[in-house]
Amino acid sequence: MEPAHRAADGGSSRLTYRERAPHPALADDIACTWSDSARPGLRVLPDGCIDIVWIGDEALTVAGPDTAANVIGLPEGTRTVGVRFRPGRAPGFLGARADELTNQSVGLDALWGPEAAVIAEALAMAPSIEGKQAILEAALLERLADARRVDNDVDAAVEVIAAAPSRTRIGALSRDLNISERQLRRRFEQAIGYGPKTFGRVLRFRAFLALVEEQGYSLAAAAAEAGYADQAHLTRECNDLAGLAPTELLKDRNVQDAG
Repeated sequence: MEPAHRAADGGSSRLTYRERAPHPALADDIACTWSDSARPGLRVLPDGCIDIVWIGDEALTVAGPDTAANVIGLPEGTRTVGVRFRPGRAPGFLGARADELTNQSVGLDALWGPEAAVIAEALAMAPSIEGKQAILEAALLERLADARRVDNDVDAAVEVIAAAPSRTRIGALSRDLNISERQLRRRFEQAIGYGPKTFGRVLRFRAFLALVEEQGYSLAAAAAEAGYADQAHLTRECNDLAGLAPTELLKDRNVQDAG
């Protein structure tokens, strides 16, 4: 599954967003480290991921998995640096279930105690973005050996859903994994933050956006390719997940509909 561009959501801010591959020892658990500069009205869309984020000179926070858009009210140019966990990998490092973080921004000190303040102080003193990212990675490397074991069934389910978010049927998936739908949903919520159906909706929506923004599809063609039944289906999902109708969202992201 490709890293989701959580911090890149929102028009011109994509020009300032930068990703870097994580330390090799963290590659199985971390999708990327990233940096960005905020702008007023930055609209962050759901992506199925959990991040640790350092915002300016403030304390470290954990951005939980969102089920709807989050409009960020940071002053323009505020520098943010973060690490993005792969779906299902954050709980082992954070010491908290993902569903305890859903739709929340939680201070890292609530999970890691005084260590979080020490890390934040080091981040404030580091002169470069690369240095700040290295500090965050070092904190995760220290916890790598003790991180809780990954749920292999959830990991397998994530791969299947990511490969075909519009075509995956949860009943068939649970049968393939030899677990009940109820158990799959419960374990998914603990590891990802919401159930497999919602996760699939989020990934389908991200696939739609990628088709429009990265491959130049028209809105209608991208909706069909991503697996939406019709325009009304796309509009409902876009309003639920992004808080805007499709044409309004593309305008907000400074993207012109190719259709």
